[in-house]
Amino acid sequence: MAYCSKYVDNIDNRYTVIIGDGETAEGQVWEAATFASFYKLDNIVAFLDVNRYGQSTVCMFEHDVENYRAKFQAFGWNTITIDGHDVAEVILALEWAKQNKGAPSIIIAKTYKGKNLSENIENKDWHGKPLGEYHDAAVAYLKSIIKDPKAILPTNKPEKTGVRPEKREAFKIIPNEYPKGKNLIT
Repeated sequence: MAYCSKYVDNIDNRYTVIIGDGETAEGQVWEAATFASFYKLDNIVAFLDVNRYGQSTVCMFEHDVENYRAKFQAFGWNTITIDGHDVAEVILALEWAKQNKGAPSIIIAKTYKGKNLSENIENKDWHGKPLGEYHDAAVAYLKSIIKDPKAILPTNKPEKTGVRPEKREAFKIIPNEYPKGKNLIT
């Protein structure tokens, strides 16, 4: 599963990875899924975050978790679908995955980007965008749901190195030229 986007943890000799629904439109996810199933890698637990958004647009299957479940099951994976916002369901799904033998397991979690942050943000196309006028309300909401602020790990700001990024004008996109009738390597 080295192809998957993020390595999360190694718990009980199980490797847990997170896959975004947008990534499932790419072949490398399915190559990895085939490999893990063929070799019966039951020490792999994947989370598929079905939040409906890819990098630049809505994913083709949107929130259809059944579609994703059927595909991974067809690839030979143990599958379960959950509400990705329900911590109890996440914990139960991890326990379920521990019990599975003989095949990799995937926890397909239906989620909503910006859940509960604002009606203007939740389930809207805010992927990789600043919250702007909704920032303060979003931070206030997140602070309000933290039960023990001391339990949150501190975040350190990156050190200032004094190195400045190059000016944007320094990077030019040079279009490829493909002469008509000339054979090219793909």
